[in-house]
Parts: sequence; structure tokens; C-alpha cells
Amino acid sequence: MIVYGYLFGYLRLLKDTHHDEVFIEANGLVIKENGREICTYNELVAIARTELNLDKVTIIDYGDMK
Repeated sequence: MIVYGYLFGYLRLLKDTHHDEVFIEANGLVIKENGREICTYNELVAIARTELNLDKVTIIDYGDMK
């Protein structure tokens, strides 16, 4: 297992190199498997709201800034 990064800077993500899965350490939810995303961006925002007990998460979509 290696640290894959942090979801929105707060939730630690771990990568199981044996099973090629990335999951959230706090709840064990697999978000990436075999190099493919399992959760959409909106689902990740909802997970962050739940896990961090936040009422609001500011969503910045840089795709709109063209």
C-alpha cells in the first residue's frame, strides 16, 4: 500500500498495488480500479461532504474558464 494522494486536500487516498485499487482510507470506499474511475466528480464531492461533515463544499470547475 502506498499513499496515492488526498481527495480535496483532506481525505487520504491509498493505493493497493497488488489489487490495483485506490480507496479512501477513512471509509474503505474504492474510487478507482484497474486504472478506471469508479466515482464521478459529483459523487466524490458528496463523499467529501459526508466524511468531512461539511455543509458546503465549493466546487470550482476550471473547464468553464476558457
